[in-house]
Amino acid sequence: MSHMILRALGATMLAGVALVASACAPDAMTAPEADVAAPATPAPVAARAADGRYVLRLTTPNADDAGLLATIGGAAIDSVTTDAGSVLLLPGADGAMQLVLSARDAALDGVVATVWSRGEVAPRVTLREVAARGTHQQRALAGYALELAPAAASH
Repeated sequence: MSHMILRALGATMLAGVALVASACAPDAMTAPEADVAAPATPAPVAARAADGRYVLRLTTPNADDAGLLATIGGAAIDSVTTDAGSVLLLPGADGAMQLVLSARDAALDGVVATVWSRGEVAPRVTLREVAARGTHQQRALAGYALELAPAAASH
C-alpha cells in the first residue's frame, strides 16, 4: 500500500479509537464542556431511495468539528463513501453499523458522506458523538442534526 493510504487508514483508526474511547470514558475523562448530552434521538426515516443511494447531511453549530460517531441501521448497508476525509464502518448491536467519520482538512458540515443501502426500507441514522478539531473532545449534541435522505438522481 502507498504511504498516503496507510496514513489515511492510520488517521481513521486513531479517530475511531478516540471517539469510541471517549464514549466509554468515565465522566471525569470526557470533554470539559458543561452539557455533553446523551445520544440524539434518531433522525426521521428517509423515503426509500430507488437506487439505494442516500446522502448523509450534518448540520452543526460549530466551525471546527473534526469527527463524528453515528449508528446506521434498519436496512443492510453496503458501503459508505466520503470526500470529507476517512470513514470506518464497524458492526454494532442489532445488525446496525457504527459509522466513524474523520475530517481531513475542512470541518464537517453539509453533505459529509454517501450511504449505499439495499432492501425494501430506508436506513435510519442516529448521531452519537461529535469531536472537536485538535482536541478531539466530545461535544454537546445540542444544535446538531444528522439527516439521511435519498440522493438526487444522476443525469
